[in-house]
Amino acid sequence: MILTLVLLLATGQAPANYYELLRRVPESANTIILIDAERMLMSPVAMKERWREKGNSEGVTLHFPINSVRYMLASKLDFTSNFEDQGDIALIETLESVSLPFLAKTEGGYLDAIDDQEVVYSPRDAFFVSFKPNILGVFFPAKRQELGRWLRSLKRLDRPQVSEYLQQAVKLAHGKNQMVIAMDLTDLFTPRMVRDRLHRAESLASRNVDLDTLTRVLTSARGVTLTMAATDRLQGKIRLDLGESASPMKDVAKALFIEVLDKSDMLLEEMKDWRLLLEANAISLEGRLSSKGLRRLTELIPFPADTIELKQPGNEPSETSPVPQSTGASSARDAKVTASKKYFQRISQRLSDLRTEVKEAPKAKFAQKMLNDAAREIDRMPVLNVDEELLAYGSGVSSTLRNMRNLSKNAGLDYQYRMAEIQSNAGYGYGGGTVAGATTSTHRQMTAVLQSNELAILTMLEEKTAEIRKKMTLNYQVEF
Repeated sequence: MILTLVLLLATGQAPANYYELLRRVPESANTIILIDAERMLMSPVAMKERWREKGNSEGVTLHFPINSVRYMLASKLDFTSNFEDQGDIALIETLESVSLPFLAKTEGGYLDAIDDQEVVYSPRDAFFVSFKPNILGVFFPAKRQELGRWLRSLKRLDRPQVSEYLQQAVKLAHGKNQMVIAMDLTDLFTPRMVRDRLHRAESLASRNVDLDTLTRVLTSARGVTLTMAATDRLQGKIRLDLGESASPMKDVAKALFIEVLDKSDMLLEEMKDWRLLLEANAISLEGRLSSKGLRRLTELIPFPADTIELKQPGNEPSETSPVPQSTGASSARDAKVTASKKYFQRISQRLSDLRTEVKEAPKAKFAQKMLNDAAREIDRMPVLNVDEELLAYGSGVSSTLRNMRNLSKNAGLDYQYRMAEIQSNAGYGYGGGTVAGATTSTHRQMTAVLQSNELAILTMLEEKTAEIRKKMTLNYQVEF
């Protein structure tokens, strides 16, 4: 912290607040992740567990640049289709200037310009843009036309354009919380959609509930906000904000909330033990958060910002000078070994995490988002100096995970058709009652088969991983 203050005084730069970042977020964004990296890493729990020293190794992987001050990730997600990611923008605030020429070289990309705005194209399918010397923007995927439209829109606007719900969430990030995740659900649900899902809810199967009232309350959902505060331990809170009174849900709120989080692949195991808070127009769960849970939250959107090289001023090369790692045969080899090891270890860790998540799931489920996120993260990793055979291996892993995801998606559609048939045979309508009990057995049978298939494919990928590890170790005489 003393170093931070000294650097601020030396550069005459005070860190921008989140609004300086927020006004650069596109209006279409419906999800934001805010991380006060400096405060988080200076918390007692982070210092005790040495997060900064470990960086993003040893299974920590917090998915934000360790040497940033503040980090904001804005995305447009399709909440009704397994959180399909339709575009991401990261905004990274640093203490010192970030050199675009340096990024072009370290990413293996090139400098470009749109309307006199210098940008960098990266082969990881991203564009980098510098808004201020200490604010870097990252645009995924690298669609140049969309990038140009976004940059031109920023010249016409000087205040945040995102929804009121997301703007309100930013206020929480200026308080005690070091991380805030907010999802705007305004106008998302129709009564028909909500009622259909309530009919299938296992948590309501044996309860006598007023579905009309529950439907009205849940249709009014404005958004979900998750906050994390780090002191000597991590404390989490997730809140569903409603436009109606939450009181009709008091008897079923926690069970239904847990089920919805589970089906959305957002449930952390510790959330089951969190205490319920029923507020005037909100339902909340809060409790202890584990380091593993924090890691899962930071990877909610597969954006490996932690892999971006942010160089300290005075050390970065000029536009014409070579990157140090490319000078000399020995240095070139060392650079290749370093980049290849990082690439391999990240994929290996991701596959290990996937296996754990599939095995430890309380029940088999369609892991479409989880698989797609892992594939997207692999695709978005830096590729400069990575061994060509390793890149082919990474592409193969990504393709396999996507195929698994598509199988799960197709099985999910088949499940919906079968449920519709069961509901029809049960005289399913909209006058009340539930068929959740009748569908539970079918759901468990189908998802159990999927879980078995997922584990078998992950085992095959682990065997391929062991093979490539052995080959890379022999090739470079360095343990991978």
